[in-house]
Amino acid sequence: MKRKLITMMSAMAMCFSALPLQAVHAETDNNIVNPDCAETYVDVQDVLPEWIPQNFTEALQFYNAYGKTHIEDGYICCVRKVYKDNYTYRTEVTGDSITEILSCAFTFEMPEKPDKSDKEAYQEYVDFLGQNGIDEYYVRYAEHYNSEITFKSDFEYEVTVYEMKPSGKGEINLIWENSNKWSNVTTLSFESSADGEITETDLYGWFPDSVGECHKLDDVSVINGHIVYCDYICTDGGLSLVTEQDGMAKLECTDSTYISSSRVMPPPPGSSPIILEAYKPVTSGTVKVTFKQCQDWEDGYVDNTTVKYYSVDGDGNITEIDENEFTPLNMGDCNLDGKVGISDVVMLQKWLMGSGELDCWQNADFNNDNKVDIFDLCLMKKALLEQITTNTLE
Repeated sequence: MKRKLITMMSAMAMCFSALPLQAVHAETDNNIVNPDCAETYVDVQDVLPEWIPQNFTEALQFYNAYGKTHIEDGYICCVRKVYKDNYTYRTEVTGDSITEILSCAFTFEMPEKPDKSDKEAYQEYVDFLGQNGIDEYYVRYAEHYNSEITFKSDFEYEVTVYEMKPSGKGEINLIWENSNKWSNVTTLSFESSADGEITETDLYGWFPDSVGECHKLDDVSVINGHIVYCDYICTDGGLSLVTEQDGMAKLECTDSTYISSSRVMPPPPGSSPIILEAYKPVTSGTVKVTFKQCQDWEDGYVDNTTVKYYSVDGDGNITEIDENEFTPLNMGDCNLDGKVGISDVVMLQKWLMGSGELDCWQNADFNNDNKVDIFDLCLMKKALLEQITTNTLE
């Protein structure tokens, strides 16, 4: 079966790869595909791997489950949401390891509404609308006012399948431009082993870009050397994610995005997207991370709070720890004796002059720039003087 599939797809490669995305008017079921390849595409439906989308509904469900890419059976399948107006789209492959063997675009078409007396047909109709993100309440609303359900999506799905040579490297560049020639490029990178196993090596190889992938994660997870927060958030309620850190290890946010289910109908008011944020260690030590979903203004409402403790080693490896293993920052306590005094200033001053050791440089980083220099010494002396003055007045 696999040999038959490869043979048929290889013969089709030239037909599919050269087709312009704008030519989209041959109908098959609930799809519109390129007219020149519609018949050929239908012919290979029975030999394509089942997970490769073959109509608009399957492409939508693929996109919600896997995001932009999925690798299986030795194939790379990319599904891209293509908006019909004001944008142009193209794909470029870098290197000779990746070969495009199939490309088609699908659009949504409303099915004809059956008579409600035919309960089985009507239920299939409602189920089909639900699979495409048209909620049943919308159906009932239209029925209540005795109106037709007419909905046409403003986007298509472009489905492209690739093969990759063993022991290869390559990139697939998804490019889109608007009428003002502003362009955006998403680069997907892949490597294949000697036995043909394909791995995605870009950000999306580990960072979720679909609701389905998000559902596989805990609210806070450690993935690929990052701490990843993943949870639903009520943005309509004015909530945003606020992250607080304490401890000797420091983290920086490298990626932040919102993810919602792809659907033909816009989500109803009050729907909550998933917020994803990834944090990478900058320094080693222990760290307490507090994630708060709250209204970011004075006296704002706090919806939920998650607190995690981690240890980061010198190689950036992250391990979750218990609270009693966490060492909080104590700014100025360079010798880790539990208090801040003249001895800490002397230790830092000697260290800056090239003599002596600094037991905890993080407690000396007063300006929070992940390095210790003369500016931190000045700030430390100022803080100690203010502390002495305050204690004297009391």
